[in-house]
This record gives sequence, C-alpha cells and structure tokens, in this order.
Amino acid sequence: MVTRDAAAIQALIGTIRMSNASTMMGLREVLREAGEALSKQHDAPLSISSLCELFVRFVTRTALEMQMRDFEDCKRLIVERGGMFAQSVSKAPSKIAQLGAAFVEDGGVVLTHSYSRLVTALLLAAAATKHFSVVVAESHTDGAGHRTAK
Repeated sequence: MVTRDAAAIQALIGTIRMSNASTMMGLREVLREAGEALSKQHDAPLSISSLCELFVRFVTRTALEMQMRDFEDCKRLIVERGGMFAQSVSKAPSKIAQLGAAFVEDGGVVLTHSYSRLVTALLLAAAATKHFSVVVAESHTDGAGHRTAK
C-alpha cells in the first residue's frame, strides 16, 4: 500500500526525472518549488512540507557522497535512492505504531488531541493486545477530534 507520504516522495522523484536542472543548486530549487506545490494541494500542508524538506536534504546528501562528474549519473542515483526512501516512508507508520503500542499501559487512559493517522494506528495496534481508555480532546472547528473518536 502506498501511503500519502510515499506518494509525495514519488511525485518529487518524478520531478527529478523531468527536471532540466544541470546543477545541484538548480535541482534543489526545482524540488523546493515542487514541495511548495504539493503542500498547497494537501490537507496537511505542514507534514508534506516537512517531508519534502527532508527529501531535499536526502538528495543533497546523496549528491555530496557521490562526487560524480556527470550530473545525469547523479540524478539517476538520486532517483534510485529516492525509491528506497519512499519504501522506507511507506513502512514507517506501521513500524512506529507497533513500537509505540508498547508504551500504552493495559488499563490505562490515553489523552489525545485532534487527529493523527499515526496516533490512530498506534492506538489500534495497542488495542489488539490491551484494554485501555482514550479521551479525545476537541477544540478545532473542523471536528478532527471526532474523526479520531470514530
């Protein structure tokens, strides 16, 4: 299953493939613009923006490690490693949920606020083996806490 975050990374990889940038600085600028566009299209712009920034750092580090003379070879390697990055991003939520579930105590009470896909996945993973209560605080006009409660 491709997560929203992995789809954003795939979009950035597509941007690299289609880019006419001939320098790392040019590629970084193209990725920054693509990240801004993705953030504006999404209902969680901060998380997408952060993910895009993380990907740009990843790309920059990859380019620095390679020290290649041919920028097209560098772009191909970035695309390849970007695919591996997207796979890691896809697996991260379930991994975090499984690890975090251990911190929920049997018989305990968990207080959460608003909505988070990751927090919800963590609570569902904990509920598979434990009994506990969840209190969901709601203060947003968009009803995000109600979404968590469902």
